[in-house]
Amino acid sequence: MSEAGRAHGKQLTLKYARLSSFSAPDALQVAALGKNFSLALAQVTRIRKKN
Repeated sequence: MSEAGRAHGKQLTLKYARLSSFSAPDALQVAALGKNFSLALAQVTRIRKKN
């Protein structure tokens, strides 16, 4: 799941980067956000599996 989440985060990042013409620093920031989002998603999934 975390792999799928990572891929999804990457796709979202690319989508947003294409939607708005970001400057390089902004694109990197969005990439970081996408990464954090997929990590958070993976954590939530892990927690759900435990319960």
